[in-house]
Amino acid sequence: PPCGASSRRNGWVSVAASLLGGCAALLPLCCERWLDERRCARLRSALVLVAPLLLSALLYAMAVAGERHDERLAASYDAAFVAYHVLHELMRVVCDAEGARCVARTAYRGAPRFALVGGIATTATLALQSLAQLLGSRPGLGLPLHTQFKLLAAMLLALFAVCLGAACVGAARTASGWRWCDHGRRSRS
Repeated sequence: PPCGASSRRNGWVSVAASLLGGCAALLPLCCERWLDERRCARLRSALVLVAPLLLSALLYAMAVAGERHDERLAASYDAAFVAYHVLHELMRVVCDAEGARCVARTAYRGAPRFALVGGIATTATLALQSLAQLLGSRPGLGLPLHTQFKLLAAMLLALFAVCLGAACVGAARTASGWRWCDHGRRSRS
């Protein structure tokens, strides 16, 4: 029945995820008000590094709980769903702010700067989302939801590996004192 206990539970889980996700979206603003700039930057960097791994783990937990169709695992699926939504909303705000910071530091003016803000990020996001939907929900493939979750978890795990690699390269460059100039030449800082 449409108003059965299961649909009511799903409704409450969705409401909790939305409300907590909205609260999580306010956390970066609060942190920037209460923490000094250096600590806030470290926290943002740590979140950007670790979030794909956490999101991947939550998706995988949802996939495992969803494919077993066990009522005892419904609570763990719901908890993973809420946690995923909250972390996703938090990271959406953090990444938007980081993108704005990067664009603010660029030397471009006019149309190229606008393209950085509005065009490139939106295009990349839509392309990735479309690719994921084509791979996961195309009528020819017809992947079950738990398999789609595992596929997205693998994509997020790959993103974590890229972020970890970039962090290691950045740390090595900082430790050695080398930095890249605007024109691709290396110089000592």
